[in-house]
Amino acid sequence: LGDSNSSVYNFETFDLLDEDDLQVRTYVPPAVDGLPSAGTTDYVSCWVTSSEDTALNVSIDPVDIEVLALNRYSARLTDESGNLIDVLSGNRIYTNNGEWVNLTLELSNLGNTALTLSVSLQTQLDSWPVQMQYDDQISGQTIQVELLAGGSASILITVVVYEGALSGDVNQILMKTTGNAVSQSVNTALLTIDDSIGLSFSELEDPLLCKADGNWHEYTFTVKNEGNIPLSLDWSHSLVDDGWEFGFFESPKALDPKEQEQVIVAVKSPNQTAAKTSAQIILVSVNGSVGERFTDASGSIQVNVLDTFHAGIIANNNLMSIERGVVTQSLFSVTNEGNIPLNALFSVAFFDRDGVQLDSWTGLIKPDQISSLPVGDSQNLEVLITPGNDAEIGIVTVLITANTSDGNYSTSFEASVEVTTIQGGLFGALPSWAAYSTLFGMIVVGLLIGLRVKRGARFIDDGDALVAPDVEASAVHLSRREDALDVSYQVNELASGAVSAEEMQQALAQSLTPLSPPPLPAGRPPAMMQNPALGAVPAGRPPVPVPAAPPPPVVQQAISPPLPPGGLPAGWTLEQWQHYGAEWLRRNG
Repeated sequence: LGDSNSSVYNFETFDLLDEDDLQVRTYVPPAVDGLPSAGTTDYVSCWVTSSEDTALNVSIDPVDIEVLALNRYSARLTDESGNLIDVLSGNRIYTNNGEWVNLTLELSNLGNTALTLSVSLQTQLDSWPVQMQYDDQISGQTIQVELLAGGSASILITVVVYEGALSGDVNQILMKTTGNAVSQSVNTALLTIDDSIGLSFSELEDPLLCKADGNWHEYTFTVKNEGNIPLSLDWSHSLVDDGWEFGFFESPKALDPKEQEQVIVAVKSPNQTAAKTSAQIILVSVNGSVGERFTDASGSIQVNVLDTFHAGIIANNNLMSIERGVVTQSLFSVTNEGNIPLNALFSVAFFDRDGVQLDSWTGLIKPDQISSLPVGDSQNLEVLITPGNDAEIGIVTVLITANTSDGNYSTSFEASVEVTTIQGGLFGALPSWAAYSTLFGMIVVGLLIGLRVKRGARFIDDGDALVAPDVEASAVHLSRREDALDVSYQVNELASGAVSAEEMQQALAQSLTPLSPPPLPAGRPPAMMQNPALGAVPAGRPPVPVPAAPPPPVVQQAISPPLPPGGLPAGWTLEQWQHYGAEWLRRNG
């Protein structure tokens, strides 16, 4: 009947007693979504009518047609990208050590009755873990699937590639599907460890946006090793126009199988470059190699230049030894290095060597802003610097900043205050006039001490000056001369050791008039001047000098330190001399 529910056939003229057969064919459509279902019925009716005598009409008994049960299904195996794994594809999937391979077994009921199917899984290498998952069923061996007429199901198979697998190893994954009253189907996947190589870039559709501000502007993309063996990488790029700069800031030198890494490139345009779309088209290429095998990837990056404010600032020389509290002037120039008229606001700040901002310095810029400075033009500005009275000595960094809507641009120079006080050393705590006076006094005292020592030095005369040339002098004569000249040096000698009362009286009689000692400081001398071997320092200061009386006879004893030529100073006791005498000798030479 074809696509219609009725059909007409015309016979040729029949002779008497002639007969002929007529075959009636009925087409039952395939099951779609399980329809027509099993047990569905229909009927066929036939009539024979004479074309010459319409009254001649013969009816044939209807024939009933019933749709039988159709048990049929399909099983398709695909990879995670949806590619069919079959004989045409070689059933092969290339993979690498440690990867997770996901496969999908798609079951479809092509019949008109419900089916119960069983799916079993087998692997050639047991060292590769494998499992199936369907709904809430997870198994590494068998899963049961119920399919309604026209229904379908997807079973996820996961295989973990063995880390120790060698190149060229193959693991066969076998999935067998069976059921009652249905034929058995087998799907196979060959997971192969291969040494395929390949590289790819991520999409480079977005442009690199660049400003004419003298800075580097970065662009990031990724590169991936599509193969399953390590690759060494060599990067290159096309040439850029004169004045432009381009380079790789970060680029991997090698990639492991299936590894991907970030690549960062950067571009810098010349100052005053006009804003433009596609100002540069830069080709970036990478060559991967392993042994004598090579692969590559490349892509183009479009560079767009944006409208840019850019202030080029040039400061004068450093300012050193600035007087505190006095305003000092310095000039600097500003050039519009951007590609649109410049609007900028200026500020000044001061920092020490550690980068700490200083409040003891103040500054003012005149004028403090620029408006609509044409591209390429320059303008001079004035900076007024005032170090405060509390400004410390040291190098100070003067930072001048131009603030624009596209960022800040700055320059710096160094400054310092004049040195008016001594900040450290031997006289660090004294003002300069006191330090210089003290130094001069020390020089004078040193000269006086030197003269006194020279006057008290023994004159050594060997007598040769009194002997006439070519004249002999006997030893007896020389001895007599020495005896005559021996007037003793005990006047200028220091007494030492044990002395008696008579020796002390004789020393006092022969002594020179001593210099008046300088006044002693208030209180007793510091503890550092005390001689630990002599015990505790007696309390109080030495008494006010009084006329010295003849000392009473004393028992012979050791005196330390040695007494001066004139004996004990006026008003001193022997006990005080033992404690303070060394200091007196030091002060009086």
